[in-house]
Amino acid sequence: MDAARERDYWEGLVRPVPRVASPLAQAGTLFHDWAQRFILPDLRDSSGLLDVADQAGGGSPDESSVPSSPDGCLVGSVGPLGPEALAERRRMIAALESEGNGMDQDEKTAHRLRTWERRLAESDWAQRIPAWVERPIVAVLGGTIIKGKLDAVFRGGLDQNDGSKLYTIVDWKTGARPRTAEETGEKLAQLDLYRVLLSRLEGIGLSTIDACLYYVSEAQPSRRLIRARPRTQEEILQGLRRGAPQESDDD
Repeated sequence: MDAARERDYWEGLVRPVPRVASPLAQAGTLFHDWAQRFILPDLRDSSGLLDVADQAGGGSPDESSVPSSPDGCLVGSVGPLGPEALAERRRMIAALESEGNGMDQDEKTAHRLRTWERRLAESDWAQRIPAWVERPIVAVLGGTIIKGKLDAVFRGGLDQNDGSKLYTIVDWKTGARPRTAEETGEKLAQLDLYRVLLSRLEGIGLSTIDACLYYVSEAQPSRRLIRARPRTQEEILQGLRRGAPQESDDD
C-alpha cells in the first residue's frame, strides 16, 4: 500500500464511507441517525455536543485547551436526561411499534432497521449517562491526520463499578460481526484510534477510557459487544506506522 492510499485508509477508518449505497449501507446510516437522537434526544447541534475541530486541527491539544465551566466540569458533558428528553425517548420507542415507522424504505430494510433500533432501546446503553454523540474529532497521530466522529461516549467504564474509568466509547455496528481473529483485529483498530484521540482531546490518560464495538445486527445480546484491546499508546502508534489492514465498507 503506497503512502497516499494508506493516508486515505486511516482518514476513512474512523468513519468508513460505503462506496456503494446498498440497502444495508443505507439502513446503517439511518440507524446511526436514530441512535444519535435516541441517546441524546435534546441535542440541538447535529455536529455533536462539543466542536473540537479548531483546537485539534493543529496537533495534539493538552488538558488546558479543553473547555470547562466555572465548576471545572467539561463543557458538552451532560448528566442524567431531563424530563423532556426522556419523554422524547418514550415517543421514539412507541414509534417502533408503528408499521413502517413512517419511513419510505422497502419492507425488508424497514424491518431490519426497526429491529436494530429495538435492540438499542432495550440494551443497557439506554440506561447509561451519555457524554457525547457523534462527536467530531481531528488530530495528528504518527504524522497522519485522523478525523471522524465518535458514535457515542458514555460516562464511566464498561464495568460501572470500576472507578478508574472516566468514559466508554461505543461504536455502533450494523454489519456482520467479525468471524476470525484477523477480522476482529481490523475492526478493533478503529477503537485503538478512538481511545488515543479522546485521550488527547480531553487531556486524560488512555487507561481511563474503555471502548467497544456494539453489533445491533446480532440477535443474541451476548454476541453484540466486543471490547477494545488493552493496548498502550505506543503500541497503537506503532501499528499505525507499520501500515493498515484492509477495511470493510459493510460496517
